[in-house]
Amino acid sequence: IIKSSFLIVIPSSIIFGAVIFFLAEIISVRLFHAPSLTTTIQIFAIGVPLYANFEVVLGIFRGLQNAKYNAFLKNIFESFVRLILTILFIFLGFKVFGASIAYILGLGASLIFSLWFLYKTMKIFKGVETVPMIKEVITYSWPLTFSGMLFVVAGKIDTLMLAHFMDVRSVG
Repeated sequence: IIKSSFLIVIPSSIIFGAVIFFLAEIISVRLFHAPSLTTTIQIFAIGVPLYANFEVVLGIFRGLQNAKYNAFLKNIFESFVRLILTILFIFLGFKVFGASIAYILGLGASLIFSLWFLYKTMKIFKGVETVPMIKEVITYSWPLTFSGMLFVVAGKIDTLMLAHFMDVRSVG
C-alpha cells in the first residue's frame, strides 16, 4: 500500500502543481485581482508535490499508530524549520517572497527528514516484498479525496470569498 500510495501521489501532485504553476497568472488576476501574486502562487505550486508526499509519510506514521512521530514531524520539526527560515529570509529583506521560499524550503526539509526518519525508525523498507495495489488504493481513496477537498474549501471559504471581492491587502 505504501509503494502504491507514492506511485499515485508523486505523479498526480506534480501534475497538479504544474497546472497551478502555469495558471498562476490567471489565478492571481481573475480570482484575486492582484497580478503581483503570480510569483507567490508559482512558488507555492512548487510546494504541492512536497506537501502531498509529506502528508503520505505522516499518514504512514498514523497508520502504524505512531502519533508521537507524526506530532514531532508536523508540529515541531516542520514548524520550527519554517519559522527559522521565515525569520531569516524576512530579516535578509525578502519580505513575502522570502516567506514563500522559506515555506517551500521548510516543506522540502521536512519531507527529506521524514523519509529518512521513516527509513531509520520503522525499518519498513527492508526485506518487505511489495505488491502493487494501485487500483485498490484509488478505488478506496477517490471519494476521500473529494471529501477532503470540500473540507478544505469549506474551512477557507470565508477567506476565498473575501479575496475574490476585496483587494489582497484588505484580506491579509
